[in-house]
Amino acid sequence: MATILMGDGFYSVIKSIVKRPRPLHQILPTGGYSFPSGHTLGTTLVALVIWTLFVTQWHRKWLRWTATVVLILWVLLVGFSRLYLQVHFPTDVLGGVLGAILLWSGIRYLVAISPIRELCTRVILV
Repeated sequence: MATILMGDGFYSVIKSIVKRPRPLHQILPTGGYSFPSGHTLGTTLVALVIWTLFVTQWHRKWLRWTATVVLILWVLLVGFSRLYLQVHFPTDVLGGVLGAILLWSGIRYLVAISPIRELCTRVILV
C-alpha cells in the first residue's frame, strides 16, 4: 500500500512540474495534465508488487511464466486503453511505465540497504 501511495505522490509531482497538456481530440474528455500516465504508472507498480511478492516465490516454472505474461499483458492493455481513448500521448504511457520501474527500483534499493530490511522480510513472510 505504501508503494502505491508513493507512486501517487511521485506522479503528481512529475505532472505538476512537466504540465504537459492532454491531446486535443479525446474520446473520453479528461482534465488535468498528461505526462506521465497515472493509470499506467499505478498498474505497473501493482504488477511489480504482485510479481516481486508472489510470483517470484512460486516453485512451478510454468506458473511463474504464465503469471509474468499475464501481468505484462495487463500493463500493456492499460497503456493501450489510454492511447485508444486519446487521453495520453505514447510518451506519457512510456513515462508511466518507466517512472514506475524507477520508483520500484529505488524502493527495492532503499529496503535492501535499510536496517528495517529484516522487519520487512518478516512482515512479508507472515
